[in-house]
Amino acid sequence: MKILKIELENLNSLYGRHSIDFEKDLLGAPLFLIMGSTGAGKSTLMDAMSLALFGQTPRLTKSKRDKDPGNDCRQIMSRGTAFAYSQLIFTKIENGKIEKYRASWQCERAHKKPDGNFKDPRRVLERYSNEFAEWEQIVSDPRPKFYEPHFNKVLENLTVDDFKRMVLLAQGEFAAFLKANEEERAAILERLT
Repeated sequence: MKILKIELENLNSLYGRHSIDFEKDLLGAPLFLIMGSTGAGKSTLMDAMSLALFGQTPRLTKSKRDKDPGNDCRQIMSRGTAFAYSQLIFTKIENGKIEKYRASWQCERAHKKPDGNFKDPRRVLERYSNEFAEWEQIVSDPRPKFYEPHFNKVLENLTVDDFKRMVLLAQGEFAAFLKANEEERAAILERLT
């Protein structure tokens, strides 16, 4: 998987719309460093990637009432806003061809008012059609039973924990991968390669 672009809006400390185009802004650099002062939004960028792909973020805790931490928008939506959004564009090799996908997570409050009740997050998965030069929607639904099979197929059963250990490596989490037992590391590496 190669990450091409991240877009987000109203996630944690990052109010408003933000975008990082790895191809254009970073000139396709294979390695980069995200740095900044405390509270600048470094971890929120990692949250945005995880939300778009998995509908949850591993750094937020699960509440007792909530079955899925990603479904509690109150933990990730910027305070005083009515809408939060995360989108990730990435490529991967399928049947010897490079395919481009766009994964999104979006959550809003009722009547688009900052004090409205939270709605269930919507997950969207699209594939870019080179033939028609446009995005084709695979799924768009707030219900896991409809969107999960499509995301699992495209991500080849990569889990949020695998992603956290191997891709995010946020704030010293690389040590957790190194300390994982041999069987766990082998399973992660097998899925990634």
